[in-house]
Amino acid sequence: MAQIRDYRPEDAPTLQDLLRQIWGQDTWTVQYYRFGASAPTAQGGFLRTLVADEGGTLVGFGSAWTNPFHPHALYVGINVHPRFGRRGLGTRLLMALAQRSPGRLPLQGSTWEHSESGMRFARRHGFTEVRRTWEPELPLGDPQEDLHADCESRCAALGYAIVPLADLQAASDGLRQLAPLLAEVYTATHGPNPPRTMDADGWTDLLRRDPPDPEASFIALRHGRPVAMSAAHPDPDAGLILSWRGVAAGHRAHERDLILALTRRQVLAAHRRGLPALKGEFDSTDPWAMIQMEAFPFRPAPCWVTFRRAP
Repeated sequence: MAQIRDYRPEDAPTLQDLLRQIWGQDTWTVQYYRFGASAPTAQGGFLRTLVADEGGTLVGFGSAWTNPFHPHALYVGINVHPRFGRRGLGTRLLMALAQRSPGRLPLQGSTWEHSESGMRFARRHGFTEVRRTWEPELPLGDPQEDLHADCESRCAALGYAIVPLADLQAASDGLRQLAPLLAEVYTATHGPNPPRTMDADGWTDLLRRDPPDPEASFIALRHGRPVAMSAAHPDPDAGLILSWRGVAAGHRAHERDLILALTRRQVLAAHRRGLPALKGEFDSTDPWAMIQMEAFPFRPAPCWVTFRRAP
């Protein structure tokens, strides 16, 4: 019977190889699942890893970690080699992690929808689905310049001005002007797992530490104040990925036109840059992301499903 024990530094190469055996060439998933020494992380979070050791062979592991930016959940990841599945190792790892982790935070885990074993494991252990995430690509061979041009015309008629983020950055306090809008829309789209509480300085610092592309991110201004946004960040595969977006309260009667007008500008900017496609990161908990994904001809993409369970 496999022994559940604490992670040791010398386990790292074996666990990395185990992830590759389970997930193959899916480098994103391999990188998602963390493991390491049981100690606070440099960013003030927590990480603990337990391994399933069967006679000196590591056949599975589980990790629990916190995210300082999203501190209201304990993230968990369980991986067991398929040849050693259906022996209760995943259950034992999950129970041991829950018992040995700090506080009483909800447990949060994710897996691919096409992973029947992962979906079944989550539901069998009392997890409830809270979010679905897609990262599809929009081909840019023909940007369809007229697509949603009517949305931009209606926004202009209502007094909205659409400008690239670069224009806002040119002002000495431009990012600070954008910070309240980012705080509002980011919090609104992360209801199941909200970000930590931050003041305007904190959100301004986030814009500096994780800067959107200034020429491919667009802001809607009303009377000179940011009221809607759609950001894009650099992406190692597609070049750009649609990321933060949203509309301030008080302007949501026009949210569809605003989001589509902003996204249209992003599509045209990516096309001018010569990119073959524009990627999007779309959460089911984000109504503005759903507008983007449904209104533009994105290709189908796999679905990453996030689950939660009460502590």
